[in-house]
Amino acid sequence: MITDYTPLCSKGLATLPGVQAVDVVGGILVVLLINDSSIAVTSAALAEELGLEKWSALVGEEQVLSLTTAEMLDLIKRSASAASSN
Repeated sequence: MITDYTPLCSKGLATLPGVQAVDVVGGILVVLLINDSSIAVTSAALAEELGLEKWSALVGEEQVLSLTTAEMLDLIKRSASAASSN
């Protein structure tokens, strides 16, 4: 099953201050930040099967599980903001 990242990508992630690039690589949404860190986002496995918008992410070495679209967008925005302020 191919993950639809439209709920996240349609929010203008690539234009956020602190974001260098956004791309889907091997079925994983990768947000590259200007401080050379990245966020890898996937659909939470069971949620995708149930048709729910739930996301999991790897931010640095921290794994974040089962976030709603709004929560994931907030996490990305906060991480990008922190990257741009360094």
